[in-house]
Amino acid sequence: MNLIEKGEKKVEARINHGDVKNLKKGDLVCLTTGNRLVVAELDCVTAFPSFMDLLKKAGLQNVLPGCKTYKQGMAAYHDLSPNSAKDEKKHGVVALLLKVRRDIGKARPPASSRPASAGQRGSDVGGKAKPGGGEAKDVVVLYCPV
Repeated sequence: MNLIEKGEKKVEARINHGDVKNLKKGDLVCLTTGNRLVVAELDCVTAFPSFMDLLKKAGLQNVLPGCKTYKQGMAAYHDLSPNSAKDEKKHGVVALLLKVRRDIGKARPPASSRPASAGQRGSDVGGKAKPGGGEAKDVVVLYCPV
């Protein structure tokens, strides 16, 4: 989370299914772990057939700052869940180019938020999430492992 907040981790990678599959440029995501969260707007959403393709195209340091090799990067994703490799092959993956939004105010995870790599939708974050001053948008809540 610190790396996302500081802008050092620019790209979040996820299995491309559930709510994640429907994400598009301009959508808001609430990245959460425990009681910490970061609200980000998606600058770009790009699908890839595998984590390796994503890491090579997006750049290892943009996705996993501090990771030294592609092999370590692949291990990081496959160690998250016993089904990661199978889900990656079945659904592909997606790169989410993040633009941290500090203008939204004090965001809190929805009381009903649960750890879910696929994400879940909430009506707003911290009251009103109004990019560009328009209507409040749905925000996809994505759980981030520590």
